[in-house]
Amino acid sequence: MIERTPGRRTLAAGATVLAVAVPTCIIGPAHADPAPAPRTSDTAPSAAAEPHFTMETDDGDPGGAVHFWPVGDVVATVDQQSDGKGVEIDIWNESKDPDAYEYGFPNSYGAGTWVYADASMGQPWNMAEGDCFHFRVRLVDNGEVVPGSTDHAYWRNNNGNQTGCSAD
Repeated sequence: MIERTPGRRTLAAGATVLAVAVPTCIIGPAHADPAPAPRTSDTAPSAAAEPHFTMETDDGDPGGAVHFWPVGDVVATVDQQSDGKGVEIDIWNESKDPDAYEYGFPNSYGAGTWVYADASMGQPWNMAEGDCFHFRVRLVDNGEVVPGSTDHAYWRNNNGNQTGCSAD
C-alpha cells in the first residue's frame, strides 16, 4: 500500500515490491547475406584453358569483352583498351518465364584488368545448368553507356558442350 503525502511518496510498512524482468527480443527483417563481390585479376581466370564463349563490345575497335566458361559457370569481363572507359556486363536467364535478371557487374579497373565471378562463390553467381542465358556487354564512360558499343549473345550453360541458344 502506498501512503500519499503531498510532495512525496513512501511505501507503507509491509508493502511488497516486486520487480519483474521482461525479456525483450528485437526481430528485424530477414535478409540474406550479400553476394561476394566479383574478383579482379591481371590475368584470365584459371578456367581459361576450357572451351568457352567470347563476345566483344560492338564498337569499331572493341574496348571490352565478356567471356563465359560453362564448366564452373565462370563469367569474366576484360578491359581491352587504355581509353578511360569501363566495361559493363549483364546476364538474364532466358529459360525462365518471364526472363529473369541474374546479375551484372562493371569493370572500371583499367586496361588489361579482368573482373570475374564463378559458381564457387554461391548465388547469384551459380548459374542453372542447361539453361539459356542472355549476355550483354557494353562500354561505359563516366556512368553513361557509350553509344554503339552494346552487343548481345545467347549461350547455353551446358558443361563441356559449347552450344549457343536462341532467345527462348
